[in-house]
Amino acid sequence: MTKLTLEQQELLFANDCKLINLRYEYHGYTGTEKWAIVTELAEEELWVKYPDVIRRYTPFILLSMAQGEVITEYQNYEARERMRRLLFGHAFDINDGEFEVHHPELAVDTDPIEEIMLKDNIKRLREVLCYLSETQKRRVFKYFFYNKTLKHLKKSQMKKESILLL
Repeated sequence: MTKLTLEQQELLFANDCKLINLRYEYHGYTGTEKWAIVTELAEEELWVKYPDVIRRYTPFILLSMAQGEVITEYQNYEARERMRRLLFGHAFDINDGEFEVHHPELAVDTDPIEEIMLKDNIKRLREVLCYLSETQKRRVFKYFFYNKTLKHLKKSQMKKESILLL
């Protein structure tokens, strides 16, 4: 049997085997083996058929075709999910700082300090309102809670006084 050239070995190797770069495929991989070879051939058969090619990928892990199919299936699933996120994912991720702007109904803005201050202010307002007359209370409510202007309050007061004089 004649010895095959490196190019011929590479072509035959590509038909019989699949290479996986473990460091590229698995981020954080720290093993000594850089390559995984997926094939149905035994390691001894690989060394006999493709010695020059195998030498370049040593040390390696030998995987069966079934293991290679699982890896391929996983890669396809991950690619499909990545495309779904790109095509159908939300344009504004919840962590990008703009989510609340575009979806204010989902924004939860409960600041405990603000709640305490609000309760304290309401308590003070009730205490102060106790000291006002009924007329003054009505004016305060109209001004702060019904957004009536001072001019409007003055006009309504003058109308009441003119009605009382009649």
